[in-house]
Amino acid sequence: MRSLVRFALAGGIAGATLFAQSQQVLEEREKWMNRAGRLQGNASQQAKGPGEELDDDPTISAASIGHDAPSAAKKAAERGARHAIKRQHDKAIAEFQKALAIDPQYYEAENNLALEYKNAGQIDEAIRTLKHLTESAPGHVLAFNNLAALYCELKRYAEAEALERQAIRTHPFSFKTNLLLATALIRQGRFTPEAKLDLQYAEAKYPEVKVMLDAWPVK
Repeated sequence: MRSLVRFALAGGIAGATLFAQSQQVLEEREKWMNRAGRLQGNASQQAKGPGEELDDDPTISAASIGHDAPSAAKKAAERGARHAIKRQHDKAIAEFQKALAIDPQYYEAENNLALEYKNAGQIDEAIRTLKHLTESAPGHVLAFNNLAALYCELKRYAEAEALERQAIRTHPFSFKTNLLLATALIRQGRFTPEAKLDLQYAEAKYPEVKVMLDAWPVK
């Protein structure tokens, strides 16, 4: 539920009141809930590979966020991805850094660099890198979600909440953003109407959320 998401590069990577949302946003969310619910089979099984889900925001088009990195940067990132699969984190980090030296705007490589920092135990560097991505490319939501997921792993739930509140202003339809915001609230003991609404939306893509909703405390 809170796992960090990598881009697949190889071959090509407070209160108890309801959160204020416009009626238009709520109606659009319902549309996307219904659309996700009509997917054949389990929604989690129908998902595309990592890096192919348009940042988990169904309203984002690939054309609007696309960035074509130079060939040399792509090759370095692909080498980094191969090292990452082998858990050769130091080598992966070096290759992703090479890719970014060639193309500082190579979003996918920087996201994967952050994950390799995390896997190598360099948590501060992972946080710094993901923070930079949220500031340099706010049109993507993946870095927000990866950073929030990392904060949740570290039990820094208030920081995860603040980050996902920032993300949801730009990406109110991201299933993962809604899930992580609800998670951050619940982990702080705040079983609010807002958290429940966010879980209900996220359930359209993440059926396992039903367990959390079924266990919702009755007041």
